Amino acid sequence: MSFTQHPEATAGAALTAFGRALEITYAHAARDAPNGFTWWIAPGLRQQVRIEDGAPDGMRWLRIETPLWSGADPLAIAPLLDALRQYARGAAVLHAPDSGDVTLVSRVPLPDPVVEARAAAFAGTGAIQAFLAAWAWGEARTRFGSHASWWRDALPHPELGMDLDPHSVLGYRDRVLRPQAEARAGAFAEALLAGTADAIEHSGLGLMRQRQAHDKVVFAVDVGPTLGFLEVGLMRGPVDAHALAVAISLPGHLAESRAHACSHELILRHLAPGAGAWTLGSWMPLPRRDGRPGFGLTHGLFVPLALAEPAMVPELAEAAARSVDLVQTWFDDGAPGPGHLDRAEATAGERLVA
Repeated sequence: MSFTQHPEATAGAALTAFGRALEITYAHAARDAPNGFTWWIAPGLRQQVRIEDGAPDGMRWLRIETPLWSGADPLAIAPLLDALRQYARGAAVLHAPDSGDVTLVSRVPLPDPVVEARAAAFAGTGAIQAFLAAWAWGEARTRFGSHASWWRDALPHPELGMDLDPHSVLGYRDRVLRPQAEARAGAFAEALLAGTADAIEHSGLGLMRQRQAHDKVVFAVDVGPTLGFLEVGLMRGPVDAHALAVAISLPGHLAESRAHACSHELILRHLAPGAGAWTLGSWMPLPRRDGRPGFGLTHGLFVPLALAEPAMVPELAEAAARSVDLVQTWFDDGAPGPGHLDRAEATAGERLVA
């Protein structure tokens, strides 16, 4: 699929590179936006690909969204959402608390020198979303029966309706992600880890660097009212096989419902136009590790090794800094301090310990 006649040449080149990487044909796609298109992965299962511009620094961004559910039972799908947040390395799970609407989202910058190469590489996050969406739909039907099909945010293809054969992208995980990740799991991955950790330290963002085992470096970071932790490490996952993780953790003792609400607020800030934040993972509640009541918050930027390049290292360090800035601004705007525990959901003893 080609967008060479696109009215904005750079966006057209990025969309063409994305389509070629996943072997999307016009039979599966529909041009429905000036800077993007929607394509169908399987009957009713679609994905929206957009090139965002208008950022203050002039950067364009590749944004990929796969709608999963609309009007689903929030309590029923809660375990599936927890699993999706764990598996979705390369995408965020966008879900408002108490809502039945769920979407997978990935967002990465497209610097001018590497627009096409970056769009082609991170088309792989679209493949990750496709695999996860198919898994989630199937798992919901297995757990809840045929009525779960009514929760699907499914639309027919404008020409083929529901008579659409599943696209080969559903096999991208086994065909591309896993073998390429295995090939890069040695020296390439270690160099990417070391380079990213060094760049974070040299930027002044990370404090008190500590090496933990051979595949993780931990820093302290100042986020305003508390000291957070920034971890750079190599992780193995069931979908992406191997990924570089840049994760920020905010210790605290929020009630679980408030932690989910805060996670949603933070991911919306990540995705706001002009935010300048990579989105390749979710914000989510983080249980305390000492057994005391309450939750902190954590966010992971997961770059699948199959899609990574050494030249990304400075950008990943900057992405970590943007996440820290985003949290600091969130606190400045009146977010609850990390020591807050909702009184309505805590006993007097829990509030005293907190």
